[in-house]
Amino acid sequence: LTLHVPVLIGALAWVYLAHPAAFAPVRTVFLVTQALTVAGWILFPTAPPRLLGDPGFTDTLAEQWGPGTAEQTTWLQSAYAAMPSGHVAFALIAGGAVLLLARHRLARLVGGLYPVAVVGLTVLTANHFWLDAVGAMAVVAVGGAVALGVHRAPRRQSRLAAELG
Repeated sequence: LTLHVPVLIGALAWVYLAHPAAFAPVRTVFLVTQALTVAGWILFPTAPPRLLGDPGFTDTLAEQWGPGTAEQTTWLQSAYAAMPSGHVAFALIAGGAVLLLARHRLARLVGGLYPVAVVGLTVLTANHFWLDAVGAMAVVAVGGAVALGVHRAPRRQSRLAAELG
C-alpha cells in the first residue's frame, strides 16, 4: 500500500535521469497499462478477496487501519478495482525497468524480484486473487507491445526514407 506508487515514481524518475533514451518507451508502457487497468476496473468492477466476507479471507486493510477503511478510501480508488491488479502492473513496470536497464547485477535481481514479492503480498493479504495478477501481466504486455510499435516506427520510417531517398 505505501510503496507501490513511490516505487513506480522512483523507477520512472531513475529511467528519466539515468537512461533518458529509454524513458519514452517506459512512459508509454505505463500510460497504456494505466489506461487499460482503469478500463478494466470500470468495465468489470471486481471486489478483492478481503471484501468477500469469506471466512478464509481476512480484511487486512480493516485490520491495519480499522473497520470501514475500504469504504473511506473510495475518494482515492474504487473498492471494486481488483482486476487487473494495479499493484502488480505498477510493480511489473518499475521492476521491469530496473531489471532491463540497471547495470549492477544486484539492482537487476531486486528489479526482477520486486514484482514477484508484490504478487505474493497482494495475494497473501487478500487484496488480489492470482487471476488479478495475470490480468496485470496481460495489460503490461499490451502496453509493452504498443510501446515497441510506437517507438520503433520512427526508425523504420527513417530507414525507409533513406532507402527511397
